[in-house]
Amino acid sequence: MRFTVTYSIITPESAEDGEAVEHGYAFPGGHDPIEVAMKQPEGTYDLRLREAAEWCGGPFINCGSWFDVADAVENYRTGEVTSYSLHPPKDITPSSYRRLARLLGTERVPFESRVRQFKEDNADSHY
Repeated sequence: MRFTVTYSIITPESAEDGEAVEHGYAFPGGHDPIEVAMKQPEGTYDLRLREAAEWCGGPFINCGSWFDVADAVENYRTGEVTSYSLHPPKDITPSSYRRLARLLGTERVPFESRVRQFKEDNADSHY
C-alpha cells in the first residue's frame, strides 16, 4: 500500500480569511505546492506507511478517511503554522482502515460516546 502526506500552511493573515496560504504534497526533503504537484506523474508522492508515519511524526487524529497530525509546526518568527495529514490509498477497505487507525494509535470515537464520557467526567461541575 502506498500513502501520501499533504501539508497546509496558514499565516496570521490567511487565517483571518479562513484560508491556507499554501497547500500541497509533502515528502522527505521538502514540499511541493498543489500547483506543482498537479503537474507531476501519478505516484510521485507515494510513500510506504513507515515512511509516511515517521515523516509526519504523530500523534494522529482519525478524520474518518485520513489522519491529521495533532500538533502543527509553528514558526514563532513568522507566525506560520504548518499542519500535515496522512492519506491512505483511495482503495483501502474499511477493515484495513480500522487496522491502520489502531496501528497509528487512534480510533474514531462516536460523537454520542464522547458526549456521554464528557458528562460522566464533569458530573460534579456546572456542565
